[in-house]
Amino acid sequence: MRRGRAGDAEAIRALTREAYAKWVGVIGCEPLPMQIDYSAALRKHRFDLLSVDDRLAALIETVREGDCLLIESRLFPRLNDLFRVRSEGGRG
Repeated sequence: MRRGRAGDAEAIRALTREAYAKWVGVIGCEPLPMQIDYSAALRKHRFDLLSVDDRLAALIETVREGDCLLIESRLFPRLNDLFRVRSEGGRG
């Protein structure tokens, strides 16, 4: 894991859109996380990113509020597929 940087905004946006895409048809519009400006969010919040084989697989977005650290968002849509492929020796 590593801390997110300004250059990660597009990868974060892509992972978020992938995770929430299934809800567009259900609710009839893009969920709020799909509409966020992640360049701005990276300046205001902390993002910790997990990559597997150089591909963003999961993230956690936190916000400091007083003496608390709040979880704003956490996504891990690719972890199951990426670890399954690795456990099958790259097949999958």
